[in-house]
Amino acid sequence: MDNEKGNALFLVLIAVVLFAALSYAVTQSGRSNGDASKEQRVLTASKMVDYTATLQQTVMRMTLMGVTPASLDFTHNGTQSGESAVFATDGGNMYYESTPDEIWSSTTSGWEFKTTVSVIDVGSPANDVFLSTGNGFANACIKKNVCEQINTGLGLSISPIGNQSAIFGDLDAYPGEHMACHNVINSGCNYYYHVLVAQ
Repeated sequence: MDNEKGNALFLVLIAVVLFAALSYAVTQSGRSNGDASKEQRVLTASKMVDYTATLQQTVMRMTLMGVTPASLDFTHNGTQSGESAVFATDGGNMYYESTPDEIWSSTTSGWEFKTTVSVIDVGSPANDVFLSTGNGFANACIKKNVCEQINTGLGLSISPIGNQSAIFGDLDAYPGEHMACHNVINSGCNYYYHVLVAQ
């Protein structure tokens, strides 16, 4: 039992360190010479990555406490409750924060929690639990310069890369990456995703 507690604490500490590193990387990568618009993109990108990293830590803690990935409840309309509810006080006790308005190039949308896609080389071929921008709307696209700023901060190739599908199948834009901003070939839109549970 002591070993299990120690392992759980170790995993949580790793998550905290990774979160701090990601926040620093996204913020530092976009320093500019007084370019207000670029500074805004840096802050926006950092805000998005920080929030999804915090959400990942919450989900990790819940699964370590015995909640199965399949039972995770991402409802956030005020009716959610129970130990499997991520945004309930008796569950994950995580706050829900909508996507920043300034990231959208056209239709404003929100987060979508998905279990229908497997990110290539992340975990097994089974579908992962992750969130993405877009909320199922093909025309809810992130601005290209915001997408590029996110990837720059994460140390990925700057330009978004196409993948097979935003909703079903395999996400192969950035193999092995738990988070990235990518372009979907069949819609032409840019989306940001973050794997919460690799299956």
